Amino acid sequence: MQLVQSSRLLVEKDNKDFYKRKVDASIDNPNNSETHLFPLINKNKSKVDYHQLAKAIVHGQNNYRKRFLIAKKNYFTVLKTTDIAYIIVEAPVVYAVDFYGEKYPLDYTLDRIEKQLNPTVFFRANRQTIINVEAIKKVEPYFNKGLIAILVDGLDRKVAVSRAKSGNFRKWLNF
Repeated sequence: MQLVQSSRLLVEKDNKDFYKRKVDASIDNPNNSETHLFPLINKNKSKVDYHQLAKAIVHGQNNYRKRFLIAKKNYFTVLKTTDIAYIIVEAPVVYAVDFYGEKYPLDYTLDRIEKQLNPTVFFRANRQTIINVEAIKKVEPYFNKGLIAILVDGLDRKVAVSRAKSGNFRKWLNF
């Protein structure tokens, strides 16, 4: 059996059995790194499109949210996730704030939004805030081993990163 080097893994030429093993491993181990493949897999392990699955593995398919539909008084507008500087909870409402400081109400919980956003771009700094890496101007130490993320000019906001998350935050920034 010949092996061909791909960008992420070795792919067997006779790939049907290989991809079936990858699917089974992904289903059996939910902590597996291929959890982004679940939309391509029928839950009862039948009718798997191995061709689509192979493309997803090789190309690193992701299903992260790219935009939000925002309801205004008389119309709807689209807010791209690349335009979001941070997302914050104020009272019972969750707002996305763009790089100009304009707030947009969202109809989702912060937990649900966090799962839908690309984790290489967005980080859950604390219970109230998710921040975009592009919105961070600098980071300063805070008391009790916490951190403060100072956002770019125009946003005039400081976001506290909890002590429990400060280690992961440093790793995320250094990625």
